[in-house]
Amino acid sequence: AQLAAASVKDAVFEEGFGRNGKFEPIRLKIGDDEVLVEGKIDRADFMDVGGEDRVRIIDYKTGSDKLDLWKVRQGYKMQLMIYMISASSGGLSPAGMFYFNIKDPIESANDKDAAKTGVLENRQAEDEFTLKGLFIDEEGVLSAMPEKVLASAKNKISREDFEEARGDVMARIEETASGILSGKIGIRPLKNDNKLVCNYCSYKAVCRRDRGYVKNSARAMKPKPKKQ
Repeated sequence: AQLAAASVKDAVFEEGFGRNGKFEPIRLKIGDDEVLVEGKIDRADFMDVGGEDRVRIIDYKTGSDKLDLWKVRQGYKMQLMIYMISASSGGLSPAGMFYFNIKDPIESANDKDAAKTGVLENRQAEDEFTLKGLFIDEEGVLSAMPEKVLASAKNKISREDFEEARGDVMARIEETASGILSGKIGIRPLKNDNKLVCNYCSYKAVCRRDRGYVKNSARAMKPKPKKQ
């Protein structure tokens, strides 16, 4: 259903962005050094929206990741935006960035009454396998998705806000690259919702963070400002 829309002209899977990829690497100038950010994009859909070439980025997940743009701008889970920065650098305009949960939903009917069990039995696959993320709030983009493949048609972002978030992510990438080149190895993990984001880190055995050591302080994310 996602790929059958008339607006989708083509799609690529597990496509690299880098020196030998379909998409360009993200190039940074750090002092006298050039840094290239490279990787692979799970899926990129090329779309025709009102005669304009656009790209939609999809990242497959078996968990329940949610795209929180405020956290992305602070350097947390920047993956989708990094993919979009690369994919849209070759003349394509952004259409949207989404997570696609590909894990089969399994629920127990043991503790549910007949009415709730009936709801589960009648639930359609397309209701579960929807795209969760943000689309650009510009004419024709929502209808090009199409709306039925989205988890919510309310999750939209203006082009102005997208560009602002893009700039923040580029700044975070530059900070990281600069820190790597200058040899900064401080053990300062990010703290999200008052919890360290170390649970699934593959390098805990190397890091060996000592919470009692004052220089191993965490980096707390700023709370999201309230809307005016």
